Amino acid sequence: MRRLGARVFRFETTDSTNARLLSRCGDAPDGTIAVAEHQTAGRGRFGRRWDSPRRASILLSVLLYERAGSPLASNATVIAALAACEAIERTCALRAAILWPNDVVIGDRKVGGVLAETRSFADGARRAVVIGVGLNCYQHRGHFPPELRDRATSLDLESTAAVDRAAVAAELVRCLDAGLAGVVDDERVESWCDELRRRCDPHRDITLVENGVRFTGRICDVSPGGAVVLASADGERRRFGPAATTHSG
Repeated sequence: MRRLGARVFRFETTDSTNARLLSRCGDAPDGTIAVAEHQTAGRGRFGRRWDSPRRASILLSVLLYERAGSPLASNATVIAALAACEAIERTCALRAAILWPNDVVIGDRKVGGVLAETRSFADGARRAVVIGVGLNCYQHRGHFPPELRDRATSLDLESTAAVDRAAVAAELVRCLDAGLAGVVDDERVESWCDELRRRCDPHRDITLVENGVRFTGRICDVSPGGAVVLASADGERRRFGPAATTHSG
């Protein structure tokens, strides 16, 4: 049974699709989607700005209501990142991977990102979760600032075939719907984790920082709780939660 799409808000221009849904918490139904052709105040994790030319990207957010303690909130970022990877592969035949925890990459270049935000209700029994996904579709090199041209890409730059932005967006919603169901289904959660492990490049060093601890290594395991385990070159292992800051290794 599909959860997403009970209501859809479409914007030609808005400040941020996440902001639009956060402003409607408690009023809009569970599964509401917001999409925009252009954002004037798009952002990523830690307030980093996300810029995109008009009609060049998928800019999409979903609103969910979850009980307190639900596993969805802690996994929201990686659920959406995994859904984005799957949608890209199915529609564009491109291999996408997750640069933990919220960047979507093709090779060494970022093609998209995820921002998950939560709001608690006064009763403390439930909270709203808004998951935003941005995917670069039609950008060319000149759209990226000089300092990002070696680190950013788009589906159009990577694909040998024409990119259908609407088809990618529709598949993203389908994959996200399936991921949301999988993470709360005990019978499906392990297969979901296996797919997540497959999408996290085990051959690439990353550096994570959490609570002042900085550690460089390669991903050797991920868990349903949104945590990741890194192994350093000398065999030391450390576990980091989904709030860890990621730096290129």
